[in-house]
Amino acid sequence: MPFWRNSTHAPSSTARTARSRSAEEPREHDLAGFMQVYLNVETADPHYLAMTRHTIRGFRSYDALRLSFERLLAERSMTPGEFCLNTWLDFETEEEMYDYLAKVHAYLFLDAEEAPVPPG
Repeated sequence: MPFWRNSTHAPSSTARTARSRSAEEPREHDLAGFMQVYLNVETADPHYLAMTRHTIRGFRSYDALRLSFERLLAERSMTPGEFCLNTWLDFETEEEMYDYLAKVHAYLFLDAEEAPVPPG
């Protein structure tokens, strides 16, 4: 099982609206859980990513999350189908998905100026 996978189901309506209830910190190395809440089809737009960037800086697991994200980018162990199951964002190719994820990583962790726009 890939390191990032703690669940393989599509985000529930509860997970998709967790941002509106509270800023719930993902478990350490729970990259799939982070994606379900913070990178799903409803929360991946640039406006929400700006709030996410601010929110995650307060997470105790910030460094672990950053390292998990970097490991995913290095290993490329998630398929577009698996990403879609966690986020409902659909990419045509693996290259497009990893290009988007690299931009998300740069925005969230490396202070890139512009948030990427998700597909669709």
